[in-house]
Amino acid sequence: VFNGIFESAGGGVTWQSAGTKTFRNGIRGSGPMTATTSGKWIINGTTAELGGSGSLTAPATGLEIGPASVVSLTSNKTVTGDIALLANSYVDLGANNLTVTGVITGGSSTSYIRTSGTGVLTLPAIDNVTPETFPIGVTSYNPLVIGNGSGSDFSARVANGINNPSGAIPTDAVQRTWYINASVVTPGVNITYQYNLAECVNAAATQPTN
Repeated sequence: VFNGIFESAGGGVTWQSAGTKTFRNGIRGSGPMTATTSGKWIINGTTAELGGSGSLTAPATGLEIGPASVVSLTSNKTVTGDIALLANSYVDLGANNLTVTGVITGGSSTSYIRTSGTGVLTLPAIDNVTPETFPIGVTSYNPLVIGNGSGSDFSARVANGINNPSGAIPTDAVQRTWYINASVVTPGVNITYQYNLAECVNAAATQPTN
């Protein structure tokens, strides 16, 4: 257990042994951090950070956030492996981008990737077999599910309110704007949005989707 922020510099750090590694207040640094035979990594401080240019290659058991933790991204970061969000846990992107090569589990109304600024969540190589969930939100949980991606990388964030360049806001509208980009033009993509009834302009006339 490291009761502080663990900084990986220089040539980086490689973790072995099956024991769990807890980086209470997060991980930063210019050096890569890699797991070989290591047990799972945990960040569980009330406030923590992920930052620095060094990549993170998580153990097979993944990187666990929480419970009751807020992890702020202080630079663009790539996590090779899976991330598990426990109860009441958030990863706040701010203006930075997070790329996760594995699966993010635990997304819910109380645990998600918070897109509070211009930063995006990127999930690479979404295939035509298994749809991928972007567990994103700002002040509420508004995830996306993207399938039939033909191997393209997809990036997404959501913002509160409606950003409509034409200025035309329909009578019944969801007060959310999703920003979605693909690494290449990808026809036939399936996208499912999730919103809450209270986020609709005319809540009495609009039903939620999931």
